[in-house]
Amino acid sequence: MNNIMIREGRVEDIPQIIQVIHDSIQSCVLDHQREESKIQTWLEKFDHASLIVDMLYNDCWVYLIYDKVVGFLLVSDAGEIRMHYVAQHCQRLGFGTELFHQMHHALLKKKIHQIEI
Repeated sequence: MNNIMIREGRVEDIPQIIQVIHDSIQSCVLDHQREESKIQTWLEKFDHASLIVDMLYNDCWVYLIYDKVVGFLLVSDAGEIRMHYVAQHCQRLGFGTELFHQMHHALLKKKIHQIEI
């Protein structure tokens, strides 16, 4: 098995996906003027049950390094990016871009040519 890969997200990835989301959001605390209460409220939206539903009704991919999730992208069937997170230690290394390209390729196969954020 490759040490680095992108594959479709699975239910068993959810605990690691939540960790990536939390890590990514907390890494940009300066963007949120250090408003911890707002950040905490935002983080609480991402739980196991809500991600199961999101993954069931949308397409998602995870970026893995040595079987550890370090990136996550979720997009609707209409081409709306719902979530796109990369763990802090992997940001600005191209992993998010690779996830985006994976999503774009999959959307083109479905004849979806417009992406929304």
